[in-house]
Amino acid sequence: SASLCVVGLAMRRHPTVAWLALIVALSTITVDLASFGRDHRADLGPETWRWIALTIVLSAICATSAAVAYAVDPARRAARPLRAAGALTVVVVFGVGAWALATPDPEIALTEPARPLGDLVLVTRAFLITTLAFVVVGLLRDLRPAVERTTRRMASIRGRPRRPADALGYAAAWIRTFGEELTPGRAQQRRAAIAERARIARDLHAVVVPDLRRALREAENVGSVDRLAASLRDALRRVEAMVETRDAIGLEIGGLVAALESLAERVEDRSDVRVTIDVAESDGQPPASPPPLVAAAALRIAALALENVVRHAPSAQVRIVISSGPDRVALSIEDDGPGISPGIERAALEDGRRGLADMATEAALCGASLRSGLGKHGSGMVVAFDWPAS
Repeated sequence: SASLCVVGLAMRRHPTVAWLALIVALSTITVDLASFGRDHRADLGPETWRWIALTIVLSAICATSAAVAYAVDPARRAARPLRAAGALTVVVVFGVGAWALATPDPEIALTEPARPLGDLVLVTRAFLITTLAFVVVGLLRDLRPAVERTTRRMASIRGRPRRPADALGYAAAWIRTFGEELTPGRAQQRRAAIAERARIARDLHAVVVPDLRRALREAENVGSVDRLAASLRDALRRVEAMVETRDAIGLEIGGLVAALESLAERVEDRSDVRVTIDVAESDGQPPASPPPLVAAAALRIAALALENVVRHAPSAQVRIVISSGPDRVALSIEDDGPGISPGIERAALEDGRRGLADMATEAALCGASLRSGLGKHGSGMVVAFDWPAS
């Protein structure tokens, strides 16, 4: 029962643990039934013994099949010879079990007392050997990526030991690193760290890089010192805002609409772009707060879209329409600038500009959809964020 509970709890996040727990559960049933039959064979009638023998054979086949399925799991792309060997093993155990059931049952009093199971001993031995062999194969296949990561980490940290005296310390460090790689949640932590670095990169691109580019242009063109200083001050203020998580605090306290209003004020303070915000009520109800992850994504997309307007249409009028609720967010940012030409996204990526690509990434991470293109009247640019994805 405990093993089956582990299967249910681990099958999504830790498939290896779930497989091993399932194999343990089936093997325990097989061993317990065999032990019961061995100890009480003399007390059981022929009909009862036939049912117990059938159950032992079936549980042995199930345990062996689980071990084979674990070793040749399609997620690991098992080689064809291994799959063939697994199928042959299941067939062999099935054949041994069928032969043991078909063999006439000897009278216990006339046989060796040391073998009360009779021919079922062959079934239990075949089950134990094959199950153990395929569990070892599956574990080796599961451990191989961790071994490779450990070897790469050790090579980058300290390299191969050059003297025999260093071999012991290297081995101890390798085992310690290997244990870290096997720690539950290690892969999830690595993915979270990568996602966080990507998010920081997108935020820097959206709120800091534009000011630094303006400052660079002012310096290259020997422009106004005051404008250069203003661009640098804007960049510094935005970095400080990121460090202090000002936008996150604003979202938590005031909600998405208040955060959009604050964003619009900052854009108007540093450019000639003018922003109006229309809040659409859903079913006659005032806007409610969406999940924090969705609200943060919508705010970042709005910041990226407004930055594109400041860069490509510096005197445009922008209209933001927002409708939000606990289970729905619709956000559109539309300007009356020159619009977008075909192929602009590919050209922007080639030039190192990732505004539209980062917007799409933000939307995808929270399960939303993103549409961008010409405005309703064939001019200007519109960016539409919809959650859930439409």
